[in-house]
Amino acid sequence: MRVRDLKSDERLSKWITPLATFKDSGKAKWSMVSWTNDEKIYRDTDEFIAIAEGVDIPIYFFTYNIEMT
Repeated sequence: MRVRDLKSDERLSKWITPLATFKDSGKAKWSMVSWTNDEKIYRDTDEFIAIAEGVDIPIYFFTYNIEMT
């Protein structure tokens, strides 16, 4: 799950908040398709979430590998 996916889901974003992301994981999509330099704009919302926690309940999410997200 990416940060933008969590923010776009109104119900889920009330329950979960991201704590950490994989560094530079937002650039992962650039290697999948031929992108021009104009399209290679880094956005922090494209990062994959590595650690998240529940807002009101004590629940934690950990992801160890981008393929698992």
